[in-house]
Amino acid sequence: MASDFGDPLNLGSDRLVTINQLADIVCGVAGVTLGKRHIPGPQGVRGRNSDNIRLRRVLGWEPQVTLEKGVAETYQWIEDQVRQHLEMRRCCELTRHEALTPQDFVAQTSSASDFVQLSLPNPSSGGASTATAPGGGARTSRARRCSAA
Repeated sequence: MASDFGDPLNLGSDRLVTINQLADIVCGVAGVTLGKRHIPGPQGVRGRNSDNIRLRRVLGWEPQVTLEKGVAETYQWIEDQVRQHLEMRRCCELTRHEALTPQDFVAQTSSASDFVQLSLPNPSSGGASTATAPGGGARTSRARRCSAA
């Protein structure tokens, strides 16, 4: 959305949510149950919400995504980034310590893998080889080169 407005605008859910409620939303998205322990101390703000009055006035627009949907999409994005990072670290460790070929790596990791394509260094030629994991699901990552030194 283009605008010439140069000042900050609040952008978020105008629904008042407590920290406990936000924690419950995130836990629900993550599929986990966590106990909450309240400790003595200053209470601070009891809840948060976005005041979108200026947003509506300036842009004539307001968010249409619910807090739950936004948290779910953000959580999924973060989880995908972490998985990709961990897979790359595992790839580099396996390649570095065990001198696996791309085919061996795919054979060892394809059952638990969430990626579709991964570029690995080819020790024999000094270049990169591409290994494709069979059965890549909805989560895919960009092919990356693992720099095993």
